[in-house]
Amino acid sequence: MKRITLYSALPPVQALAQICKGLMASHATPDTEPVPEALAKQSVLSRYESIDSTRQASTKKMGMHGQRMDGNVQELNISDNPVGMLGIKAVGELLNPAFNPVQRLTQLILNKCDIPDFAGMILAQALHKNTTLADLQISGNQLSDVAATAFGKMLQMNSTLEKLDLSWNNIKVGTPLAAVCHLLLVSYEQSRAAGCIQEA
Repeated sequence: MKRITLYSALPPVQALAQICKGLMASHATPDTEPVPEALAKQSVLSRYESIDSTRQASTKKMGMHGQRMDGNVQELNISDNPVGMLGIKAVGELLNPAFNPVQRLTQLILNKCDIPDFAGMILAQALHKNTTLADLQISGNQLSDVAATAFGKMLQMNSTLEKLDLSWNNIKVGTPLAAVCHLLLVSYEQSRAAGCIQEA
């Protein structure tokens, strides 16, 4: 299984957390380093079960409602569901190598999920060191210039993300958005200077 789609499925936040836990467990390998205890205590997923015990059950690969989670899942679509702050934090931990060292997701779609600025900033922070996600779609949410600037700064750190859709949000044409464009240009110039980009 390559894709999980929950479009308009209205899953409870707990169910989304279980899906993230199941994916993390299925990605884990026997030699996966355990999450440091101090960091694990900050995990929202630890409210349900510790990350380490989830990984210890990875051989079972059990996800939501006892279904097996396939370790090859690369695309997750949760569009048109009010995921809530807890749901976004769970997704953030799934994307953050500090919580989930073995990354597999290449596409994440969160369109029309009522995501506010602070949740958008959590996603941006989680992607700073992510090396697999290439496509992030978060259109039709409640993001403003604050979140847009956070994503612009994230793009300075992340060289893997190829598509970022922020359309149909509350981002205005002004100084913060101009700052994002400037950061994108700086990131491009730095990558070209480092030889990471070759001109056609």
